[in-house]
Amino acid sequence: MFYIVYKTTNLLNNKIYIGLHETEDINDSYLGSGILLKKAIKKYGASNFKKEILFVYDNKTDMINKEKELVSEAFIARRDTYNMSKGGFGMSTLPEDVKTKAIAKMKRTKQSQDLTVVSEKRIKNMLAEDPDCFSKIAAKSATKQKDNYSKGYINPKQRLDDVIIYNQYGEIIYKCKRIELTTLCFEHGLPIRVLIKSMQNKGLPLYLTQAPRKEAYAKYTGWYAIYENDLT
Repeated sequence: MFYIVYKTTNLLNNKIYIGLHETEDINDSYLGSGILLKKAIKKYGASNFKKEILFVYDNKTDMINKEKELVSEAFIARRDTYNMSKGGFGMSTLPEDVKTKAIAKMKRTKQSQDLTVVSEKRIKNMLAEDPDCFSKIAAKSATKQKDNYSKGYINPKQRLDDVIIYNQYGEIIYKCKRIELTTLCFEHGLPIRVLIKSMQNKGLPLYLTQAPRKEAYAKYTGWYAIYENDLT
């Protein structure tokens, strides 16, 4: 096994990367695994990079120490390098079992980040096309749920007693089944999320501890919703 410290150079702009590598073939095609370096290789093509072997050792410790010496804070601060962190802390310094777990975690994190970016982009596009899209989706879902109930379906987690909505003066303004609440809120512009929170807290008035997120909701300060059976 060879323990090497190498330098990879971009032949088009002369930017360099210094890294360490364990290999049984000192002349293998490995160019490096740095994030910026891999992006550059993808952009310019591997044929535009040259690797030079700077040092060869027979043990990992000497290899790591040499990279620490070369890849210092001053080195990574240079404009002509692809290195992003000080030497001696790369994947090659980890035991195989730790390295495998670290790589698996990085892959999961990358997949999660990719899904998050896709989701955010999709949400932005949906809102750009229709600012009320999510309210409409919620109303459509409520209508479907109501239809399911009319056909005999009973959700064991769904309460069947009525929801009563009061204004700040304690007057009953609306009364409906829980499955009809989303549609009612959509039709009358009510803040459904805080109404549900009020119900869950057995009548906690709206915006008691927080200001309305929408100016149009300010008029509902002091309103509350409660299940009819929770009144007793």
